[in-house]
Amino acid sequence: MKKVLLITTSNISMNPRLYKELLTYLNQGFKIHIVCFSLSNWSDKLDDKLRLQDKEVEICYLKAGRKPLINWILFSIIQWVSIRFYSVCKKSVFVSSIASNKRTLQLYFKLKSIKKFDYSFISAHNLGTLYVAAKMAEKNKVPFIFDVEDYHPGEYIFSDAINEKQRREYLLKRLLPQAACVTVASPLIGENIKALLGEIQINKMVLINNCFLSSEFVFNDAKVKNVGTNQHVSKLDDQKINFVWFSQSIAANRGLELIIPKLTRVSNRVHLHLIGNLYSDFNREWIEPNFKFITTYSPMQQEDLNRFICQFDVGLALELSSFDQNRQICLTNKIWAYMQAGLYILATDTSAQMQFIKEHGIHGMVFKADEIQKQEFLNIEKNIFGEQAIDLIIKNIDNIRQAKFKRYQLSKEFSWDVEREKLVRIFNSLLSK
Repeated sequence: MKKVLLITTSNISMNPRLYKELLTYLNQGFKIHIVCFSLSNWSDKLDDKLRLQDKEVEICYLKAGRKPLINWILFSIIQWVSIRFYSVCKKSVFVSSIASNKRTLQLYFKLKSIKKFDYSFISAHNLGTLYVAAKMAEKNKVPFIFDVEDYHPGEYIFSDAINEKQRREYLLKRLLPQAACVTVASPLIGENIKALLGEIQINKMVLINNCFLSSEFVFNDAKVKNVGTNQHVSKLDDQKINFVWFSQSIAANRGLELIIPKLTRVSNRVHLHLIGNLYSDFNREWIEPNFKFITTYSPMQQEDLNRFICQFDVGLALELSSFDQNRQICLTNKIWAYMQAGLYILATDTSAQMQFIKEHGIHGMVFKADEIQKQEFLNIEKNIFGEQAIDLIIKNIDNIRQAKFKRYQLSKEFSWDVEREKLVRIFNSLLSK
């Protein structure tokens, strides 16, 4: 039987691309071995609910938290030493990898201990797996795929930022050419990878969009009871425009600070629904003072979440324009989920989201996150700011609702049903060699 090794420095619930990929492999008759991490937080419970105890799926969870304490201390010390000596070991891929992510070493030791390495290929997600995938592929003479969901050198780096950015760039330059295939989650991420590598050649790059299965969305234009097991309102008020936003966490620096003050102005006309793990400080500052028009829900499994959002009017794709380069060029799961649910999308003006709305104009509109700078949009005639965008939605809500089914139907062209065929072609080409 064909076997694939899936590795990530996260868990399964926090990595929807990996989850969709493993379901594709199962559908194609693969036996799957996943090595991932228990994160010791709310997301572990979502992993428990995935019910992946299939006879063809073997999951190994490594500990990311402080238990056992001796292991955590050991790996922390090794990472600290790697960071301290990085200045004299900049050409060491191993040192750069460990200094960048201590989970890399945990993953490396685990994979090194596998006695019978009989996998057809390795599929690696997250930068912390890149060194391990390349090393194990070389040692065992199997190909590996690496998924670039985010442009890691462009992410916001909290400490040792200059050196860490250099490490991430160095790892991508040195190790991506060894991959049999590199998959990217947005066109602009692909362009930035090519620009980083310059004349360095990679074997193959494929764009795989962050779409979901069409079957996870059901057209819903009626205000019916919410689905799922989370706290819920018994019935949505169709006299109000229902906005929805979801993420792993409801917290600061996610863009909500941009939209909540603007919705407050018209709180009698709108209701905001937020899905995710609610941080207490954000709750005190933003949710509690606005409880009359904001409802929060705890995190949901992917299928429940996608069905749940279908009942709303407008999906919010919010990014702070100045937060980091990666947020400018990535396309998150949420913008695709809103599109597939038929929701009207209200998005901030990141480069990737402007390009997305330009290509799929019927599905939404863009507003400027930065209301100070006067940078022009791509081909949009004039700048639209947050309050103007909300006023336009209120004014045109009847037309927006009437066009929901058309948006829902058009989105089927961009579902995971289509995107997964790219993945099938990739592993079929690997297996034919």
